[in-house]
Formats: sequence, C-alpha cells, structure tokens
Amino acid sequence: MRRAIAGLAARATVQSNVFTDLRMAFFAVGDRPVLAKAAKKLINVAVTPAVLSDASTALGEELDPQEDHQASASMRRHLAKVLLARCTSALLGRPDLSIGGPM
Repeated sequence: MRRAIAGLAARATVQSNVFTDLRMAFFAVGDRPVLAKAAKKLINVAVTPAVLSDASTALGEELDPQEDHQASASMRRHLAKVLLARCTSALLGRPDLSIGGPM
C-alpha cells in the first residue's frame, strides 16, 4: 500500500480578497490528520508574503511528522509548508504568494 508523502484538504470563505474562514487539514504529517492552528493567522487579514511566512513558520512548529522509507520528517514538514502556500495562493487567486517549484 502506498501512502501520500503529505496532503492537504482545505475549506475557505473569502470576501473582498480576505479569508473570513479557513480550515486546513493536513494528512500524512502525523499519526492522524491535523487541523492546522496556523491557518488562523490567515483569517481576517490581508495576506502578504510576510503574513504567509509567519503562518508557514507556525505550521512547521505545530507539525510532528514521522519519518519512514518514503520521506524524512523535515521533508514532510517542508511539503506541508509548500502546500499551505500553494493552497492559499489558489484560494485567493494570488500567484505571487505561491512558493516552491513543481511537486
């Protein structure tokens, strides 16, 4: 059986280019899916690269991924941060917020 290296499911409400609600559930970065507390940093604020960076740092601190034959813990943490940025960028229609190359 193959398992995802890292994944994200998100639900958002956006008004005037601002998240009024945002839920991000990451999977394959712990022993169960994680509803990211870091997503709260993106609600009711203008999302700038600095705000996104703060949320990414907070996400990295809250995740406790396990290492296995597919990926190291640091790789899973990195991929979760990339997913956070790409998802935020896509939901807001802001390509300037996306980080990292093709996955």
